[in-house]
Amino acid sequence: MWRENMKLHLDFETRSPVDLVTCGAYLYAAQAEIICMAWAIDDEPVQVWKPLEGEPFPPRVHRAIRDNADCYAHNAEFEAAIFNALLPAYAPEEWQWICTANLAAACALPRALGPLAQCMGLRARKDIAAMLGTRVYLELHVSVVDRWTENARILREQGIE
Repeated sequence: MWRENMKLHLDFETRSPVDLVTCGAYLYAAQAEIICMAWAIDDEPVQVWKPLEGEPFPPRVHRAIRDNADCYAHNAEFEAAIFNALLPAYAPEEWQWICTANLAAACALPRALGPLAQCMGLRARKDIAAMLGTRVYLELHVSVVDRWTENARILREQGIE
């Protein structure tokens, strides 16, 4: 009997002295430090691993990877580069990765996370309006502070350092 693979959702937050845009994911990852990794299995709540606080790598994530879970990430090449450079003992196989940015592009949606979130918010508004039978106002704002991974106050406020 066919069984759908477990879905492991992954998102690293990192910092590196190397500029990601000009040097690429692999050179960036070689000198990066992991601030945290958000993860979830299937539809379970998101959890956060904080290695800077001395937390061990989450055993459930390791087990899911070892059990051939499909590993979902937005721009999965980046997450793969971080795993391969900094966590090679836990790294998923190349075939396990599913890139949600590529999936968005294949559906004629924006690859970039901010515009994609706005687009999906518009679709959600239309679905909610149809379900309720009335107009709905739904506004979505996505903003990221430049170089937030280097700002001690922001990291403290997020419970990271």
